[in-house]
Formats: sequence, structure tokens, C-alpha cells
Amino acid sequence: MMKSNILFVTCLFLALAGCQKPDMTVKVAPGTAAVSTTANYLNNNLDFSIFAAALAQTDLADSLNSQNGLYTVFAVTNAGFKAMNIYTVAELDKWSTDSLRHFIKTHLIAGRISYEDFPSALDTRYTNRNGDALFISLFESDLAVNGVRVKANPTISGGSTGYGISLLNGVVYPVDVPIKASSANIQDFLSARPDMTIFVAALKKFGLWNVMIKEDGLTVLAVPDSVFLRYGLTAAWINALDTNHYKKVFMDCYILRIRVFQSDLYSFVDMVNAPRIPVTFPPELMISTTEPGLALCMRGYYHIDYPFGCFVFDLSKEVAMPDGSGSSFWFYQILGPYATNYPNYGDPMSGYQVPYIGESNTSGSLKGTYINYTLNNGVVHLLSGLLLTPDDVKR
Repeated sequence: MMKSNILFVTCLFLALAGCQKPDMTVKVAPGTAAVSTTANYLNNNLDFSIFAAALAQTDLADSLNSQNGLYTVFAVTNAGFKAMNIYTVAELDKWSTDSLRHFIKTHLIAGRISYEDFPSALDTRYTNRNGDALFISLFESDLAVNGVRVKANPTISGGSTGYGISLLNGVVYPVDVPIKASSANIQDFLSARPDMTIFVAALKKFGLWNVMIKEDGLTVLAVPDSVFLRYGLTAAWINALDTNHYKKVFMDCYILRIRVFQSDLYSFVDMVNAPRIPVTFPPELMISTTEPGLALCMRGYYHIDYPFGCFVFDLSKEVAMPDGSGSSFWFYQILGPYATNYPNYGDPMSGYQVPYIGESNTSGSLKGTYINYTLNNGVVHLLSGLLLTPDDVKR
């Protein structure tokens, strides 16, 4: 692969130049992690007890306990399993052996990839043991895979940030959120979910359904049926809707023609190659919609005033804050059901941004249960509200 060729050429150049590459190997005492196999390390670390038990129930345990092959393991901590409502090893019995094997292989890459080997770039593509894509981003001291932030190694005061535990037959990177990766396309993903029938019907109504399979590198902010029903928007209402009376942005605002993981907004927003509007303020991504004057904001946590969430606003309308305290956000009119909902830090669900399902509007971290579904042509995040109401888009 190209990366290997670059490394080979670089080493050859150093040799020809008579330079001695410094030995960066860390000498370790017997009994430390570097003299253990990945399986032994996981088995002897309480933080990974459920992941290790899942591994033991598959035919992959022997591979991770052998020195005949090298592996990069994104090991899910017990906290990550708790996010899936799995609190004990016994609860793994809910899964078949095939399901456990697929889950473990989602988090495995063949070969040892040390932290120093990851390029400082956004969404470098690797392939896991299932053959699905893992997109790894590294910028300064932040590392993420498919939108899941990797836990850094403990450091002493003033020390540099590092990642990964180097072992005899590979390296282990802890993650507190399971990685989602699939070879399915976005259309398949939405079709398979019984809670997305109205969203699918609306995409079809506005001629956007085939975009879910024909276009690549998408981000879809999907809204479940329960949200549409909350506003009285039934499947029958969608099917009877006359699209001549409603702008296409009603549904097109949920589709970005660029892959954006939530972690991209937190640490890598300056690296996202998107047609932004000039009012962008990190860690937020402001992208023009297909409707002139309307823009979508995807927000990463920066401060309690700027929590996670998404919203649409109108660049052509300057308004004051709902409480009259001053100019509104960026001086522009926010649209959607929460347009006049000023953030109240005593209410975790207040604010004009629409949070992801299972998340609050004022939290400084994400559980990550319903975001970063990585598919073969993009990524899907599930929203807990509408970005625009029918009244916002009437012609």
C-alpha cells in the first residue's frame, strides 16, 4: 500500500544518507504489558472484563493469544458495554456466537498500528476484520475511530499525550463507546429500521431516496417516526403532501454531501472539507443548505453555551434573542420547533439546537449510542427532533 511504500522510501533515504535512525524502543521490565499478548492483557485488566469474555466465546481468542499474527485492537471498556445495557458477562448470552464474533472483528485490524503510525489527517481509511471501513482521525493530541474518541494513556503532569498499549502481538486502544461499522449502504440501513418509515416516506416524496444509495460520503441526520408523530406528521400526511407547496429543504436539510463524524466537530472541525458559510465558529460546522439563505449548524461541545446538537437558521433575517437580552445567535433567525427556546442550564433538554437521541442539550460529553453509524457510503446520526417545521418551508 502507499503508506508502506512511503515508509520504505524514507528508510532507504536515511540509510543512503548515512543517518542513524534513533532507537525509539521503550525498554520494559518483565511482567509489564509489552511482554504480554493482547488476549492476556485483556484478560488481566478489569476494565475489559466483558470484552475479554466476549473474545473467549469466539474462535478469535487463540489468534489474540498467539505471537504468529499482529493485531490492532480497539477494546471496548465495560463502560462501553453498559451503554448497550450489558452490565455483566452473563448478559453476553443474549448474543449468538456469530454476533459476538462480528462485534469483536468490528474492533480488530490485522497488523500492528502504533500511535506514531497514524497520519495526522482526517478519516484515514483502514479495514477491520469484517471487511468494513474504519476511519481514523488524528489531530494534535486527539485520536478517533469512526467518530469514537480513543482514550488516551495516563500521563504525568506536563507529559505528552499518548495512545495505545504496546504488546507482544499487537496494540490495544481503549474506547468507551462501541464502534459502529457496516458494509450496508444508507438506504439499506434506513429500510431495515421499523422506526424510520415516515422519514423514508418523506425522502421518497421529495425525490431524495435514491441519494441514499447512489451518492457516497454522505452524512444523514435521521429522524424516527416518534418525532414526526409528535407534530402530527403521519405517513398518510406525508403521502398526501403536495411538494409544489413545500420547499425541498424540508427533507434535504437532513443530508450533508460530506461524511461528518461527531468527533470531527470536537477536535477536527478545521480539517473538514466542506463549503462553509463565513460565520463558522469552532467547534461548529456551518454548511449552506440547498435553499438559498438557509444554513445548517452541526455543533460540537465547546462550552455550556455551545453544546452538542443541530439546527437550521436563516441568514436573511436578523432578530433578537427570545428573552430580549440582545442579538440572537449570529444575529440570525433560528428555525424549527425550538426556534424560541432559549437555553436554560437547569433544563438539560432546553435550547434551540436539536440533540441526538439519548443525549442532552447541555452535557459536556456524548453517550454516543445513536450516532456515528458508519456505512459504506456515509454516516448516520439519529436526531430527537425536527430541524424544520412544515410552516418554515411553505412556498
